[in-house]
Amino acid sequence: MESLNDKPRIAIISPEEAPYSATFIKAHIDLLQAEVRHLFGIFFPTDSADGRFLLQEKEILRKIFYQCKLFRTYKGLFKDLPLAKYLQQEKVQLVLAEFGPVGAEVLSVCKFLRLPLLVHFHGYDAYMYTTLSRYKKLYQEMFEYASQLIVVSQHMKNQLLQLGAPAHKLVLNPYGPHDAFFEVNPTFETKNFVAVGRFVEKKAPQHTLAAFKTVLEKIPEATLVMAGDGPLLPACEQLTKQWGLQNSVRFIGATSHQEIISLYKKAYCFVQHSVVASNGDSEGTPVAVLEAGAAGLPVVATKHAGIQDVVVHEKTGFLVAEQDIESMANYMITLALDPEQAKQMGENGRKIIMDNFTMEKHISVINNLITKSIYVC
Repeated sequence: MESLNDKPRIAIISPEEAPYSATFIKAHIDLLQAEVRHLFGIFFPTDSADGRFLLQEKEILRKIFYQCKLFRTYKGLFKDLPLAKYLQQEKVQLVLAEFGPVGAEVLSVCKFLRLPLLVHFHGYDAYMYTTLSRYKKLYQEMFEYASQLIVVSQHMKNQLLQLGAPAHKLVLNPYGPHDAFFEVNPTFETKNFVAVGRFVEKKAPQHTLAAFKTVLEKIPEATLVMAGDGPLLPACEQLTKQWGLQNSVRFIGATSHQEIISLYKKAYCFVQHSVVASNGDSEGTPVAVLEAGAAGLPVVATKHAGIQDVVVHEKTGFLVAEQDIESMANYMITLALDPEQAKQMGENGRKIIMDNFTMEKHISVINNLITKSIYVC
């Protein structure tokens, strides 16, 4: 047995190598107390960050096996075995699967090698209808085999319980913002509202724009900065022109942590109108909400998924029902007219994040699960 003082060797497997919005995966790779091998691919790994694993599927063979309906045979011969060989060569002791479908796809390899498997759910993987339908059987097998199942909100924990996950395997472990956000001190000098997130259906950026349109009628000097990109960005840009908001709304695209920190220093309030998408997709616990709270900003958002775990209504900001654009606008106006309330709510939020949602705590929980899974289970 390895010494408990040695760093465990783990494989972190994620859908993509470095998506700008999935900052939590980079945090796991950089901060976990382990020797990490990072593999990625949707949803079975096809590449590795060290360049030692490259899965090149044989298209002709794949078609032959699929036509003969030998799906499992093909996967076993041309996908599972190369991955198993890599994990063995690298002496990997545990697999951390980022997102449920990744865990389901590599389950057979973990079983074959008798490797402990931690599965970290993040959002759509616990809610999206097509994902749940496609992986229904594999999820049940994964629930049974996995050492632990990590979730980021109480709402997600309840959802996985309904899907059949054993209660004793579910670990509630919300994300934490990077420490730099706690050093931000907003000036509250201008009525600058900020939204940070992908332009996708579950973020409902068009609702945030609609609420801000109403805010401008009462607070004409107000501004809105929207950071991020995605399929709904062109539509939101068009709405801005249609509603005549070009002088008050700014779109700045995908941003780095340092750029967001600079943005928050000049911000007045963070806004986000998350909703359950038509395909069932929902938030986990949005990192941007945690970062805004850590930065001392009040938050106006929806009573949606993990947001409810972070924002305390009337103490650290305001929460509204999904689709309730009018209430969102009214709360934004209320804060805009009362800088002292905005500042106090921001400080309340910073304390709550510092006490309950730190990156140190988030990483510590995973480190403990890794040790327990390798050396105890």
